[in-house]
Amino acid sequence: MKKTAFILLVFSLFSCLFFSSCSSFTFIQPVATLLNPPLYYPEYEDLVGAFERDVKTDNQFCIPYEGDFSSAIIVDNIDSDNDDEALIFYKNKNEKFAKLHYFEFINDEWVTVGDYNGYGNNVKSLSVNDLDNDGIGELIVIWETSGVQTGDVMSVYRKKAAENSYREIANEPCLISKIVDVDSDGFEDIFYICQNSSGASSQKVAKALKFSGDSVVIMGETKLDSNISSYVSVKTEKESENSPLKIYADALKGEKQMITELIYWDAEKSQLIAPWLDKETLTNSITLRHEPVECTDINNDGKIDIPIQILFTAEDEIKEPIGNERLYLTVWMNFNDGNAKVVSNTLINLSDGYYIKLTEEEVNSIGVRVYNQKNCWVIYLKNDYKNTEEAIFSVIRIDRKTWETENFESYISISENNEGVVCVYITETGKNLGITEKTIRNKIFNFS
Repeated sequence: MKKTAFILLVFSLFSCLFFSSCSSFTFIQPVATLLNPPLYYPEYEDLVGAFERDVKTDNQFCIPYEGDFSSAIIVDNIDSDNDDEALIFYKNKNEKFAKLHYFEFINDEWVTVGDYNGYGNNVKSLSVNDLDNDGIGELIVIWETSGVQTGDVMSVYRKKAAENSYREIANEPCLISKIVDVDSDGFEDIFYICQNSSGASSQKVAKALKFSGDSVVIMGETKLDSNISSYVSVKTEKESENSPLKIYADALKGEKQMITELIYWDAEKSQLIAPWLDKETLTNSITLRHEPVECTDINNDGKIDIPIQILFTAEDEIKEPIGNERLYLTVWMNFNDGNAKVVSNTLINLSDGYYIKLTEEEVNSIGVRVYNQKNCWVIYLKNDYKNTEEAIFSVIRIDRKTWETENFESYISISENNEGVVCVYITETGKNLGITEKTIRNKIFNFS
């Protein structure tokens, strides 16, 4: 039986289940000395003057380190009134939490119209999204809270056309979030994952906030695997005729192991669903892999693929000097229109940043010798009848200085960066089997 057959069977069963119901801180200084982010331009001088006039304390700028805004000062026409507004994240050096200051540009000058206490010692991110389609952007701020088990704090601020300033309408614990139209009704929602704690127990939960009247409400929630160290990313896949919009959350278990959670909105039940969670154990083991490989569109077809790993080299096949190294075959699975299928088989070298794509036949006919100290993988062809192994090509990462000073004319460069070059050498056996540079470029790809 081929190595991927069992995985495909298990994912097919889950497929039936799935579709059956369907900063850093910068001290405030004179304008001329502010050369680091947030970058200053002459037009900000009046704004800084207004800020120093209205906030008469010794403050620091707080720079969001994630998201669309990488400056403590944001100037934009947020409320679509033909005039710019300004947001400034700052922190009094004698206080614990960061703050948000809001200016309107009125009669050719900056006027303070709001100042908001934050809920964390730093600002993680800011998103500006028009969640109710009224032309005025809502502010979604993630405040970083160091050392708090429940994660960061997400605050939502809203301003109506008849109001002068923003007001806080929601305040939720948050581990990771994404703005997405969860139920595909034409209005963006706030999808987020949090940790609900009760006494000694805790539970990871996916939730979605939707606008209702003048506030936001939790439109749905579903339990997730709670044995998670941290969440890495959230990706979405557009809805299709037979499939709802799908949300994929990659999460670490321990330092290296990873899973992917799938969450979607069930229109018939009007609730969020996480089909890969085992309801008895409250764990997601079906997507568990031994290396931190995130889900991605591995074959560029517009669909998110899930990596599943199985041991590629048996213990008695491991070649020296591999040590205790284990090599895994990463099988990429895709859910589409009610079906689960294998879209690609790969061997991933995370440390050197590349992967080798294998055909189903190659999965059973080739082997790999791993030489970690030399950053080298040697790919060989197994001949079970003759009990021989013949190297067909090798992949090696060479440091930049060595690559530039020595002769590597016989090597094919696959990817380069400031640290080094990933390249391939084809052996005579490989050449005799028809392996060419074109073969290599269709088989080995950058993975970062």
